Amino acid sequence: MGNVTSTPLATTPQAAKPQVGDLKPAQANTSPLVLDDWSFQYKDSDDEKYYVISLTLHNTGTKPIKLVDAGIEFSDLLDARLYGIKVSPDLTIGPGETYVDSGSYPINQFISDQMRMKDMKKADIKAILDVNRIVFSDNTILVVNPTSQ
Repeated sequence: MGNVTSTPLATTPQAAKPQVGDLKPAQANTSPLVLDDWSFQYKDSDDEKYYVISLTLHNTGTKPIKLVDAGIEFSDLLDARLYGIKVSPDLTIGPGETYVDSGSYPINQFISDQMRMKDMKKADIKAILDVNRIVFSDNTILVVNPTSQ
């Protein structure tokens, strides 16, 4: 008998399938969700003091957004914190579209920084959108700010 050599069966590598909820880390400041505009009003009822805040959010990306983990921090021009809110998580914004998120947010009258904002002009307040994660319509997840999770 001659020499018999055995070779392993060749296997064809399979392409990796994207999984639902794949995490994709983002480059710094690459969130497709941006804050286009905002407004606020101070309200004082018999029972409670609160702000009515309206946010205009814009999807600058190429995929529809269906869920966000984000907040807005309001500060004065010297970066002293005034107030912070969460963006409503369940929103749908198509590519290039805007979405208006409005809500009433209670004020703790014993926290002077929260009360300070009511007497300020919008031009003297900085509103910073802090995006942690975004879920797109294809269920991929963009992690924008992993240290905030």
